[in-house]
Amino acid sequence: MKKQAIIMVSFGTTRPQTRERAIGGIERAVQARFPGIPVFRAFTSHIVIREIEKNEGISVPSLDTLLASLKEEGYTRLVIQPTHIIHGEEYEKLHAQIQGFVHNFEEIRLGAPLLNRTEDYFALLKAAIPFYHLQPEEALIWMGHGTAHFADAAYSAMDSMAKDAGYEQVFVTTVEGYPTLAAAEKKLRRAGYRKLCLAPLMVVAGDHAENDMAGPKDSFSSALAQQGYQVRCVLAGLGEIPAVQEIYLSHLQQAKTLS
Repeated sequence: MKKQAIIMVSFGTTRPQTRERAIGGIERAVQARFPGIPVFRAFTSHIVIREIEKNEGISVPSLDTLLASLKEEGYTRLVIQPTHIIHGEEYEKLHAQIQGFVHNFEEIRLGAPLLNRTEDYFALLKAAIPFYHLQPEEALIWMGHGTAHFADAAYSAMDSMAKDAGYEQVFVTTVEGYPTLAAAEKKLRRAGYRKLCLAPLMVVAGDHAENDMAGPKDSFSSALAQQGYQVRCVLAGLGEIPAVQEIYLSHLQQAKTLS
């Protein structure tokens, strides 16, 4: 009998509660959809892996370690689904890493990141925006990570597609890429919004959300408040939203075989 497994791959976070709400939430949704197939967790950040083991005594494997272990246990068919948001540098590194194991298994299939095809952007808007319960005349500032990789263009695309889909009150910004907070604030001012909801366009509400977005000093929240905006922060990652979990499930089901 062929042994199958599903591997959920995340960057990881050292914050236990948001880890289990967001990453764990996606994993539980996958396990509920495929009750007969074991679901395994792997993290790509070795720093996060070390910190979790040091502070919590929990051993989360890297993908290399997990793949080697599953090979030893006789698994032959794997589906690997990352929780990455965009098809950027981290996803490309993951793809290359998995290619090194392809010949160790009968089949390895890899799922796409959250924002992969055009329809994924509209699906994410429909899935996530109701979660924030925006008030009349309140705008959403959706803070992504950002990257120097050309895939950073996904954030500008999301900002534009939100408007095209009728979500005029949604503005996308990033911590390390473009749109910058200054670019988003110019659009806010032109649109006339003074009430803002800040939320992470990230799987987990981890360090970036707690400090860069919502921190009391030198954060997006404090900078906007100093400019006279009324700001509230939602410290919830996309992985906590059931409708977003469904998008990941659809990508898992559409995973493509690597060769």
